[in-house]
Amino acid sequence: VVTTKQSNQSIELQSLGKTYVFPVSDCVLLPISSSSAEHLAEYVLKRFLSELGSDHQLNQVEIGVDEGYGQGAWISKKM
Repeated sequence: VVTTKQSNQSIELQSLGKTYVFPVSDCVLLPISSSSAEHLAEYVLKRFLSELGSDHQLNQVEIGVDEGYGQGAWISKKM
């Protein structure tokens, strides 16, 4: 379990008895349960579709997120 606290200047993460502190300017908190390639790909696809709107001529969208060479996740959606 990871807990977070945010102040004006830092974000503090606590997990497994350890505390990590990062500058706010170096962080983005996303509404996903983990930063796996699968969750990131799903998040990016949803954001892309919400920004795209309905005035388009796309039949399908595919998004990929790589974790490293040969490792990643792809997600697609038919329109």
